[in-house]
Amino acid sequence: MNDCPPQFIPNVYKAKALEDLPVGTVVAWLETLDPDLGLGGQVRYSLANNYNGWFEVDRASGAIRLTKELD
Repeated sequence: MNDCPPQFIPNVYKAKALEDLPVGTVVAWLETLDPDLGLGGQVRYSLANNYNGWFEVDRASGAIRLTKELD
């Protein structure tokens, strides 16, 4: 049963990335807490704003990576 929404830990994320980081570098990890048991406690991540395609999030782990060179 999924009766408790997941909560981000922390509520707000801030990350800085140097312009010379290679593509594929993890710039942040998202973390959530969901007290539901079983499938109801599984969290899938996505980005609401892709920032011109510079980032992608791993749906299972919450790792945010660079997808192209920063300028």
